[in-house]
Amino acid sequence: MPSQSNRRGHSDDRRPRRYVRRDPPTKKLSAKHEAVALVYFADPEKHGGRAYRTVYPNTTARAAEVAFGRLLRSVAFSTRLAGLQAAASREAELDAAWALREAKQLFDSCRSFNVDDYLTARGQGERAIDLEASPELLARLTELQITSEPNERQRIRIKGPNKYSDGAAILALMARIGGWEAPRKIAPTNTAGQDMTLAELVLGSM
Repeated sequence: MPSQSNRRGHSDDRRPRRYVRRDPPTKKLSAKHEAVALVYFADPEKHGGRAYRTVYPNTTARAAEVAFGRLLRSVAFSTRLAGLQAAASREAELDAAWALREAKQLFDSCRSFNVDDYLTARGQGERAIDLEASPELLARLTELQITSEPNERQRIRIKGPNKYSDGAAILALMARIGGWEAPRKIAPTNTAGQDMTLAELVLGSM
């Protein structure tokens, strides 16, 4: 028996239909709006109107403020600013914190260096350098020299970091990275590289 149809010519299938709600895709920024976002983000004072007028120089100050406020209310623009801030935070953490951690590991490795860690007993009170030490220990060496002469034993010379000079250099590096150094006083000079007198300083500031 043929299936019955309703008056509009559709089948009589009354099974409920599933509707999937799809969020509208985020509209991409135009090239100029992207430029506004970058200028605004790079401005320490975060002056929106000024950032807008940098990209649109023919806009009045009032119109630029209104236009930038409208941009801030758009999802695409606010999302872009949030992405720039997140990226800057990640980079700042990587540059400072990562460098300090690496320098601290170098400092600890330098201070804990001990030649006895590379020596092994050979009998009759003799000790020899163990070339099968762990890769971590061998990586800490600054010099590894092996010489061999006929009818003679191999001569092995090893050298590690200096606990004092190398350690002090690493600490100085950490101080520069972390901003721990005291401000340096720099004497003002003129274009010829000569020290400036008080009169020249006063005249140059006017």
